[in-house]
Amino acid sequence: MRGVVIHYTGFYAHKESDWDQGSGSDEPYAIFSMVAPKVAPYSLRTKVYSGVDDNSSRPDLMELYRGPAWGIGIVVTAMEQDHGDPEKARQKIQSAWVANHEIGKFVMDFIPLVGPILSKLAGALLDDVMPSVGNSLAGFLNMGDDTIGTYALTLKTKQLVMLATRTPNSVFKGVGYKLQSGMMKRGGAEYRVYLGVVPA
Repeated sequence: MRGVVIHYTGFYAHKESDWDQGSGSDEPYAIFSMVAPKVAPYSLRTKVYSGVDDNSSRPDLMELYRGPAWGIGIVVTAMEQDHGDPEKARQKIQSAWVANHEIGKFVMDFIPLVGPILSKLAGALLDDVMPSVGNSLAGFLNMGDDTIGTYALTLKTKQLVMLATRTPNSVFKGVGYKLQSGMMKRGGAEYRVYLGVVPA
């Protein structure tokens, strides 16, 4: 394969927040943090969605990654906007993500390697790094907006190839996807995000 493309395709709100600053609905957004071999850690943010109530979906499309299927780690942070600045939240997470010594070690360790060796070792290290990084980001956040939750996801070479070429697309409440996050919940809110994977 020449590579894969990973998209964010939307989210589903099973429940909205119990307390959302007097609003009758949530105003959620998500921040995605990515790390892959030979790629500097980076983060991307969705738009803020207005008027989100219980049992509602928001289909969307945003490219998260395009490149070789050597393995990738993704941490999604679901937020509910109150008084904070979503872009400043993304920048703060980006700074913490880049500064994390385990992520830096991951990127540097694999610069000299290529091909099958890279994909095999990258997958093993991603398994060790991603859960601890996800937990550290969850404990770090305090930015004026409410953190609903974080979810760390590791995709190895075989998984990426199978998702891109062999896995059919599914649809849930109008959101097309091949992969879904675990449930992220706090303060009564319960959210999942959905991802697509296709050949580059």
